[in-house]
This record gives sequence, structure tokens and C-alpha cells, in this order.
Amino acid sequence: MNMHINREEPQRQHREHKLRQERLGGMARRKEWLRLLDEPADVPAPTPAPVPVAAIAPAPEPEPVSYHDHGFDLHVSAWREAMWEKPQVDMRPTVGKIIATVCEFYGIPKVELLAHRRLKSFAKARQVAMYLSRELTTKSLPVIGAAIGGRDHTTILHGVGKISAEIETNARLASEVETIRLKLIGGDDADATGA
Repeated sequence: MNMHINREEPQRQHREHKLRQERLGGMARRKEWLRLLDEPADVPAPTPAPVPVAAIAPAPEPEPVSYHDHGFDLHVSAWREAMWEKPQVDMRPTVGKIIATVCEFYGIPKVELLAHRRLKSFAKARQVAMYLSRELTTKSLPVIGAAIGGRDHTTILHGVGKISAEIETNARLASEVETIRLKLIGGDDADATGA
């Protein structure tokens, strides 16, 4: 039995193994660093020194200054009040409020709107709620679907598309949707009677 042992082969395999380990080790070190960067630090945030209440005084209000430029009068204090001192309140209705308003308008119980029944009257009201939720809120389709009976986002997309297309051809539906929209955004012209 003539066995020729190649002494170079194990050394070559050893070198390749070492190279693989170095490459993997570098990746492991990078992963460790990334993990450490993502973890919150164990060091507590420094607490600011307490400031005596007497030391905190409101800043004095500047005198109103009037500028006249290109025919516009601008009082600095009025501008500051309009731009900075009034909090911006989000006046958009919630999906829940839209559902309640649609149910009230069409005279159906909320349970039926959220149910998976396919009766035409419930389906139409449900799709109007989907349409108005998409138009009047910034919520995503999955969030709207979850609020309207746990429906899939594609169902919401279908309902929105169907009502959008039908509004173009059906004046009565367009009027109903506009009445509900005005009621939701606080318009004075909203008609409280159902369809």
C-alpha cells in the first residue's frame, strides 16, 4: 500500500482555517460593537442641580414694535403670539369618532359596522367609514383596518377605492359623505338627519 502523505495539505488547510477565523472574528467584533452601540448605557443620566423657585422669573415681555413694510403692519408681540405662544392642536377626528359619527348618521349600531356581515347597508356605511378615516386621519391602512373590525389593509384599500369611485357618479352618496365630513370637522352646515 503506497500512501503518499502530502505534508503541505494540512498546512494549507490550517492557513485557510486561520484566515476564515480572522474574517469571522472581525465580523464578530463589528457585531459586538454594533450591539454595544444599540444598548442603553448603564451610566445614569446626570440630574440637574435644583434651582430655587425664586431664581426662576418670567422673562419680561418686550414692548410691541410696529414695522411698516410694503403696506403691511406687523406687531412683534402679535406675531409672537400667533406663531409661538399658541399651542398647535391637532383637530383631526379619530377613527373611533368617525365610526361613531357614521353609525349615528346611517342609524346602525356600532357592533354591526364592525362585524363581518356583508349586508349592503352595513357594508356601505363601513366603506364610508373607511373612506373618511383615510381622508381625515393620518393613520395607516393597517391601523384603520384594526379599528374597523380587524380588517386587512387591502380591504380598507378596496373600500376607499370603491367609495371614491362611487362619489364621482352618485350625487346622493357624495352629499352623504360631505355631510358626515362637515359634522366631523365641526362645520356649521352639517345636517344631522340620516339617509
